[in-house]
Amino acid sequence: MAEQQGYLFKVPEGKYAHVALDTPVRREFSYRIPEGFGEVSAGCRVQVSFGTRQMVGVVVGVDPHLPAGLEPARVRDISLVLDRQPMLTTSLVRLARHIADTTFCSWGQALAAMLPAALRKNHPRRTVPVVELVKMPEAVELEELAVRWHAGI
Repeated sequence: MAEQQGYLFKVPEGKYAHVALDTPVRREFSYRIPEGFGEVSAGCRVQVSFGTRQMVGVVVGVDPHLPAGLEPARVRDISLVLDRQPMLTTSLVRLARHIADTTFCSWGQALAAMLPAALRKNHPRRTVPVVELVKMPEAVELEELAVRWHAGI
């Protein structure tokens, strides 16, 4: 019975994220953070429903209350949190806001310009191992390493 009444008597509890999307619309959009998603903070990439399509946006703020003047029935849930730790620092988020305020772009477009092309889509982060040579090995050690490398050890 309570599900049929919608949100007439009770506004859903939880946190709400303000998400900037890579669109020419100069505003942020509010989405509900589902309970099982853990901590979401400014600078994290999220996948959200926007109209009939799924888009990747950047969280620019988190609020424990429903934004004023917004109907609870119109707020959608975040579909997927792509980053456990913020991809963009708060300094970069503020810089993107400044760029949006002083140029002809939206906050989401400025944030998208700060991300590599692969991260603007629903692609996970990729860690690339880096090897640093601390000291030059002796010739004998190099030969042993070559043998082990070819042997697959």
